[in-house]
Amino acid sequence: IMNSEKKQKTQEMASGGCLNQTSDNKYVIVTTTYPSTYGCHRGMNWSRADMIRRSDVDVSDEMYDTYEEAAEAAMEARKAHCVFDEFEECVGGDATNDLPFDSADMENYDNDEEILIEVMTKRSIDEQIEHDQDHLQEAGTRRHVNALLKSHLFRIRIQDAGGVHYSYPPKPYDIPAEIDINEETSGGTTMGIPKNAPSAKSFMYRGIRPKFPSCLCSPDRDHSFFRILRACQSLEELYVRSDGVQDNLSVEFIETIVREAPYLVQSLKVLSLARIQIDPDAIKAMSVFESLERLDLSDCFSTEHWNDDGDEYENSTLPYDDAMIECVGSLPNLKRLDIGNNDPEMQRYLHDYSLSRDCLELLVCIMEEEKDHGRITREESEPEAFATPARETAARADALLSIWNRDDLPNRVQKLAERMLKSCRPDCERDATMRCSKCKRKWYCGLQCQKKHFKIHKLVCNETFQDTN
Repeated sequence: IMNSEKKQKTQEMASGGCLNQTSDNKYVIVTTTYPSTYGCHRGMNWSRADMIRRSDVDVSDEMYDTYEEAAEAAMEARKAHCVFDEFEECVGGDATNDLPFDSADMENYDNDEEILIEVMTKRSIDEQIEHDQDHLQEAGTRRHVNALLKSHLFRIRIQDAGGVHYSYPPKPYDIPAEIDINEETSGGTTMGIPKNAPSAKSFMYRGIRPKFPSCLCSPDRDHSFFRILRACQSLEELYVRSDGVQDNLSVEFIETIVREAPYLVQSLKVLSLARIQIDPDAIKAMSVFESLERLDLSDCFSTEHWNDDGDEYENSTLPYDDAMIECVGSLPNLKRLDIGNNDPEMQRYLHDYSLSRDCLELLVCIMEEEKDHGRITREESEPEAFATPARETAARADALLSIWNRDDLPNRVQKLAERMLKSCRPDCERDATMRCSKCKRKWYCGLQCQKKHFKIHKLVCNETFQDTN
């Protein structure tokens, strides 16, 4: 677009500024308000589609015959805009007269959004808006396919793992615990003890207001949660949810669990407290469960412990740093730590007010080096990974085939699924029309690409073939 602008300007100057113009060739001032990657969006890596959706483009009603007239008007618009009050002082020199004018050049990293003022022909901005709309449609289609693909693969991963799994929000393919209690539907806090409690290996308890949230803060040993916990003798997995956010899970709650069910110190392998606000001291207390293999603290970090005397943008020690390092470092068998959140934008608040990025890097090192390649997941409800690459290859192909054959989906979604299924090697853009005759999962454009890729494909082909059978 900028090259076409220069060409248009050159033609106009060569004709003495008297070039006969239609409205499409006249100049307009385009003011774009776009999100920054700092301020409240600190750390965000916007895609082009994100930038288009979150930006506001304003095209001036007035049109100008020459580029110089439009540039002069753009400069006046810049001077009139409060965001550019200190533009000349920050940018300095002749650069203050060079279009386009971008408030990001002022390097004010507190800004949540920036302003871009530029001069374009009416035709150029119309074409850009049209291209942006086309890109949004393509991105939306890809997002739709990826969401369907992710859901399909999640279901297969959950089924393959075979253990207890709870999604948020709940999914039809979730696998419940042996004891699954919901206060709202199970008789409240006065419910009886399940008959299978003594032999049960897994226990899910969903508390409701107002009793259970207050129990998290000030435990009551006569509450049904603790009565069921005492009746269990072989429990290995404990899942706790609450719809109340007014009270934090306290260290007393963990201490009461240990006091009422001391066998859990040795037997508990999974502790999931997702979507419950937890005090840092309570996280420290969890190190008592020495056999713990998975700790799920998804969406559990509160901002109320942050001391606002410091600078939230500094990577200094935050309220949960010491507690997380002490807890994770004290659990010798820990293989998985979940600290995810379903809202990606909320991750910024986690690292600004609760758990620092420095601490997260240290936790990653501890999990990878000291916990036998343990892992940290950042997405809530993420199931276990596929057992082998071949199983993942087969599952992905089956998922794309299923999407391609669904009649209830828009045609463009089906077409994209077909293109993704029939993709050749990563560095080949030709259409793939043939597939491996053995595993029937990998597609190629021809024999030459298949031979080039065989060194990689043979590692999973035999296993995929067995999995398919």
